[in-house]
Amino acid sequence: MKKLLLSLVTVLLVAVACGEDEGASVVGGDPAGTTVTLMTHDSFAISGSVWEAFTAETGVTVELLQVGDAGTMVSEAILTKDAPIADVVFGVDNTFLQRGLDADIFAPYESRNLDVVFDHLKLDDNNRVTPISFGDVCINYWIDALPGTVAPATLEDLTDARYASQLVVQSPETSSPGLAFLLATISGTDDWEQYWADLVANDVSITAGWEDAYYGEFIAGGGDRSIVVSYASSPPAEVIFADPPIDTAPTGVLLDSCFRQIEFAGILAGTDNPGAAGYLESAALDYADLPGVRFTGYVHETDIADLFESASAVVFPYTATSGSSGPLHQAGCYARAVIAPRLGDLLELIQHEGYAAEPFEPGEPDSLADAIAAVLEDGEHRRELGRQNYAAAIGLPLADICDLHVGRALRLAS
Repeated sequence: MKKLLLSLVTVLLVAVACGEDEGASVVGGDPAGTTVTLMTHDSFAISGSVWEAFTAETGVTVELLQVGDAGTMVSEAILTKDAPIADVVFGVDNTFLQRGLDADIFAPYESRNLDVVFDHLKLDDNNRVTPISFGDVCINYWIDALPGTVAPATLEDLTDARYASQLVVQSPETSSPGLAFLLATISGTDDWEQYWADLVANDVSITAGWEDAYYGEFIAGGGDRSIVVSYASSPPAEVIFADPPIDTAPTGVLLDSCFRQIEFAGILAGTDNPGAAGYLESAALDYADLPGVRFTGYVHETDIADLFESASAVVFPYTATSGSSGPLHQAGCYARAVIAPRLGDLLELIQHEGYAAEPFEPGEPDSLADAIAAVLEDGEHRRELGRQNYAAAIGLPLADICDLHVGRALRLAS
């Protein structure tokens, strides 16, 4: 079996190259000199000295990509999951986490430090994301600017006429604190829909994100509203970063409104970076002496036809389903048999589109070797898989698939 598997490694690596390095599972080599793109929200702040120290210690350079609030960040990662624009997402929280998990945008990764993380913070049993912080989203108020200097004591107080035109919140569609506040009102009021109708009647203001609210319409940023959705840590932050220095926080917290927020980081599936940028190049060096193995690297579009025509089968050694549609369609265009993992609903999707694949269990080399052997040793079976995949591919041209994706993106954007 080992001899058979070694003789077929070229097929595996051809499959990875045809997918433009998407979903590969081999990691190796020294990450020094590589670059990792970190996608995060606009509130992420870190000093340059921290990046410098990180690069000095690891050899990895980090490029920062800030794309709005957490909701916008998750939407961006979902919309670009077939061609990821970053390697790591930092700051997705428990309010938006399920959207990312359902869209299968993360690659599994188990941190060696995970054993020191509180169990109640680990919300994904498959370790697709790693908990990095937690805190509480709460109503904040500017003490001296409150009407009559009377602070609200309950969520219901915010609908009182004396707080009219004083509250600014974030949209739950785009903002994680905004969604956290919505969830707090669902659990903390008798009729949350009527509660929001009362807030609207009391002239609540809704912004796209936390920055727009706290440093825009709230008094802290020069606005005229005295109540805002922020964090339990915001009052001490007002003291720590005050210029000139102050001894007492100018803001207070409505404890009745708090919602526990957990933030996570995750590796984006389909990136060239499960460990660090250039990991395929590192793998090529690590396994350069292995007989029968050829790393093709990036394949120019003019060479793709020759590559597929020289292959007996196309293997998907994926750990996540992101990025599978393009290589699957290409395999069909060249009437090639497909070998794919029983991963999530990948096989169901393949069959739904009219394609056919020889299945194997992900993470089990013997199962993969058996699947490859079943295809290569049975010529009629291999040709039948190829014929079915070709019929499926010509039934839905790649241009139509692109139109479907663009149309969906436009609908989401509108």
